Amino acid sequence: MRHGRSPWALNNEAFTAYLTAGLDGKEVPEPLEYLSQHAMNMRAWPLPDGTHWLGLALGQADKELPLILYAAIGTGPIHQTPN
Repeated sequence: MRHGRSPWALNNEAFTAYLTAGLDGKEVPEPLEYLSQHAMNMRAWPLPDGTHWLGLALGQADKELPLILYAAIGTGPIHQTPN
């Protein structure tokens, strides 16, 4: 049996994505448009294929509603904030 890290394991290059970047009037692609209505930031990890990322965000549509954990997989650039 071979030991070591799985090729699908997330690396340590996680970053915080700023989901409210579209508030300045620029169009934001889905799923970020939907997520930006419920969460301000998303923690994201680049996937091993180099073209996709996996993101997790905790959001709440209104203070009376429950918290929701969102997960998204995307391609292309995502607006990053410094860690």
